[in-house]
Amino acid sequence: MGLRALSLELPRWAVYAPMLVALIAGMAWPLLRGMTRTLWSDSLGLHLGAGVLSEAGAGLLGWLAGLPLMILGMIAASWIIKYTGEYPSHPIIEVFAGNGWAKLGAVVLAVVWAPISEEIMFRGLLFPGLSAWLRWLLGALSGAFIFAVIHPQGWAGVPAIMALAGVFSLLRMWRQSLIAPMTAHALNNGIMCAMMLMMW
Repeated sequence: MGLRALSLELPRWAVYAPMLVALIAGMAWPLLRGMTRTLWSDSLGLHLGAGVLSEAGAGLLGWLAGLPLMILGMIAASWIIKYTGEYPSHPIIEVFAGNGWAKLGAVVLAVVWAPISEEIMFRGLLFPGLSAWLRWLLGALSGAFIFAVIHPQGWAGVPAIMALAGVFSLLRMWRQSLIAPMTAHALNNGIMCAMMLMMW
């Protein structure tokens, strides 16, 4: 956001550079403080859990089980739209109107990069830290709110994104490994990208 406010013409990837730096710094901090690698990877959820296929299957089932919560989030978002007239939007929509390479880049960003980086940052780093401080329910709610407001959809999109983040947090708590929430995140974004590709 801050880089976009500058009058300099920066490449598109530069907007994501601060997030990447924060992610690397946050991940490295416990190691720099003397935490063992095994405890570090377990704490972040960077392990295979019951195996990649089992964890990915749990992510799929968790996403399906979370649909009622996500529907409630969309209903709340529709109320915000009704009473404020503000509609959620996302800059990636413009990319889907572009050429094939732009669309491919958007899909890779949404279905691969975002699930990996955001799950490490929010369900690997933030959610366990907030849960240790505030207990799991308040940790999940506050982490979900932060996750929602950093997305560029505007206030109308916050309830739906919070509901998604809540599902991802529950998956992280259930499975301990990040594979399940990464899978659910990739599935959700993949469905959204497929819908966008069908529209254009």
